[in-house]
Amino acid sequence: MNVNILRNNIEALLYFYNEPISYKKIADILDVDIDKIEKEILDLQEELLERGLRLITSDSEAQLVAFIDSPEVLEKLDESRSEAQFTPAVLETLAIALYLDKVTEAKIDAIRGVRSSRTIKKLCRRGYLQEVSGVYSLSADAKRQLGIAQLSDIPNFDSTKLKLEELTVEGND
Repeated sequence: MNVNILRNNIEALLYFYNEPISYKKIADILDVDIDKIEKEILDLQEELLERGLRLITSDSEAQLVAFIDSPEVLEKLDESRSEAQFTPAVLETLAIALYLDKVTEAKIDAIRGVRSSRTIKKLCRRGYLQEVSGVYSLSADAKRQLGIAQLSDIPNFDSTKLKLEELTVEGND
C-alpha cells in the first residue's frame, strides 16, 4: 500500500472511531504489518503539529483529538457548551438510563428504534452515563445535577419503568 494512502487510511480510522484504537486493530483492518502502522502514526503525529488536531499515543493505541491553542476560543467554546441544549436523542437516552437504571446499548436501541452508540459515547464522555461491562446507568453526578436523591423523587417512576420494560420485551418478539 502506498505510504500516503496508508497514512490517509490511518487518519480516517482514527477520526471514525473517535476514541483510542489499538495499533493492532488498525493493522488488522488495513491488513498491514503493525510496525508500519507504528511508524506511520509517529509520522502522522509530527504532521498534525501544524494543524488543529493532535494524535495522542501510548505504547499500544492512538486517538485523534482536537487541539485549540487559543484561550479566547476555548472560553467561547465553554460558554457555548454550557448553553447547549440537549437533543431529543440525548434526552431519550438519559430517560431510558434513568428509568431502567442498568441497561444495555441493545435495550436502548430497541426502545428508541435507532442506533444509540454515538449518543451513549457522548453521554459517557460528558459524565452523564457510566458504563460497567456493557451496562449503562446514570452517573451519580448526573442524578445530582437533576436533583434526584432517590428514585421515588421521579414522578410516575414505577409506571414509566414498566412501560419501558414492556417496550424492550416487545422489541425482542
